[in-house]
Amino acid sequence: MINGSLELKAPTGTGDNGTIYSDQSQTSSDLFIYSNDNMQFYVDVDNNEQGVFAFLGTPGSCQIVAGNLSCSGTKSASVSIQNEQRLMYAIESPEVWFEDFGTESLVNGQATVGIDPLFALTVNLNKYHIFLTPLGDCQGLYVANKTPTSFEVRELGGGNATVSFDYRIAAHRLGHEDIRLELDTTFQNSGEE
Repeated sequence: MINGSLELKAPTGTGDNGTIYSDQSQTSSDLFIYSNDNMQFYVDVDNNEQGVFAFLGTPGSCQIVAGNLSCSGTKSASVSIQNEQRLMYAIESPEVWFEDFGTESLVNGQATVGIDPLFALTVNLNKYHIFLTPLGDCQGLYVANKTPTSFEVRELGGGNATVSFDYRIAAHRLGHEDIRLELDTTFQNSGEE
């Protein structure tokens, strides 16, 4: 350690260096980690138990376990609005959903909406939800048929309006279909609320 700076040497032969630095001459000193490449933290090198990478604070914390992020506080994006940084919060759900949105049009009271093929590769389309909002005067809309590649929208009462509509599709993330209000044993075992 030189002047509060610790240089980490990479394994022999790679030539990459990283630095962990804290200016200990200051009363309040943050810990800075610098790298010119990716930062990788291996919590459990021998693979004999599940490791946890955690950011702990007062009163909350965030943990990454097996690729899953969980936080005891809120999750937000900081966006610039009128020269100030404002927080936009993430919507949480008891299940694992992916969503897509779009706008289409009824022609003579009918429309077939194709599901984005890339989106379809990420979700289970055996069962999904469609939410419709008409963008003009009509008798109302309903979903007449759903398949893994498209869904049909029609006007109520056999109407024949030509009108645009917004749609929102929500489907379970592929491989996570049965998760609902899963018990968070990581926080429970760490004493976090």
